[in-house]
Amino acid sequence: MITLDDDAQRLPRNPCRRLRRALITALSDPQPLPPRRRPTSRLSEPKADRCESDVLRDSRVSARKATYLVLSGANTAARRFETFLIALVITNVVLVIIDSDPYVGTGQGTAFRVGYMAFELFSLLVFIAEYAARLWSCVESPGGPVACCGWNARLRWRLAYASTPLAIIDLASIPPFAFDLIFEKDDRMRGISLIRTLRIISLLRLERSFRSFARVLTVLGNQRSELGVAAFVAAILLLMSAATIYYLENPAQPEHFRSIFSSMWWAVTALTTVGYGDVYPVTTAGKMFGSVVAFLGVGFFALPAGTVSDLGASRISAHLGASTLGYSREEEEEDGSSRDELETIQAALRALRREQHALAAALLEERASLLQQQHRQRSSGSGWWDQAAAAGESVPAGEPPRYEARSL
Repeated sequence: MITLDDDAQRLPRNPCRRLRRALITALSDPQPLPPRRRPTSRLSEPKADRCESDVLRDSRVSARKATYLVLSGANTAARRFETFLIALVITNVVLVIIDSDPYVGTGQGTAFRVGYMAFELFSLLVFIAEYAARLWSCVESPGGPVACCGWNARLRWRLAYASTPLAIIDLASIPPFAFDLIFEKDDRMRGISLIRTLRIISLLRLERSFRSFARVLTVLGNQRSELGVAAFVAAILLLMSAATIYYLENPAQPEHFRSIFSSMWWAVTALTTVGYGDVYPVTTAGKMFGSVVAFLGVGFFALPAGTVSDLGASRISAHLGASTLGYSREEEEEDGSSRDELETIQAALRALRREQHALAAALLEERASLLQQQHRQRSSGSGWWDQAAAAGESVPAGEPPRYEARSL
């Protein structure tokens, strides 16, 4: 049986042909395209979660790396710790609201006060430990200083992290709890009491989990030109309304419209359609002008507010849709480029297979013609004697010699 390898061995020993044969042999069976990756739902465990979980279970990972993955990773332990912090912050805010009632500090509220102080001490210790752990493990973040870097590089990285907005919020939420524990409830410390109300600033810690302010700032940044024009026109309307109402109402109400500056309060309430009712025009001209200002305020302030809200809703919907599918635009582009590359490789493999088949057909055809020629020479013995006599060779008696297949 004649195969491609048998005939290929008879070819001249050309390095190019040997390389081509090795390439054809290695790529003669192309693999089919892998199926397109299906988007994962939000409830399924992402790939990064499995990887980080494996890292956490590895005994060779450092304690600092494990701490960073728990505080800032996407694994199960990180999600549980984040849920614990959210519950702790919300509970503290609810207790601050309840503690503002004067009945809580006396009588039946004494037991509540003791429990509240114990819970506040626990929260303070947790917040301090969390801030210290984040400051210690931030050098393990992507792009941070590697292990071979010196302590000065890690110190600069930690100082850079401490100046980020989220780190500043974490640090600013600690002193109000400490002041409340140190000074308790003392009516003589009114300034400290005002500082205690800053415990509500711990709500800003939730920004790390929900990223709400970041999305709002992104929307405002994309609409900064439109909002700048709206703010400029609003300032002009405010000044013109205050000046006009001052000259219309000052003779009738000099105590309410003493100057253009004092008239701006009425202009603000009229343009924003709030209308507190403490200052209002009493003259006919002032009432007519106030009606015009109110209509201008409704039409003017509703336009930019609607634009910003629509853009923000579309951005949030797009973000939630992408997170629900678990399939980001970068992953789609990467998947598309990989698929195009695989299609190109498969096309090249098909071309190599066609060239391989053509080469095999040529070798088989050459081998068949050689065998036919040998068969004709064997079947016609007289032809051999005639050729030998014409060449002047001696013709031996007996049967003609048998030809053996020559190697190419």
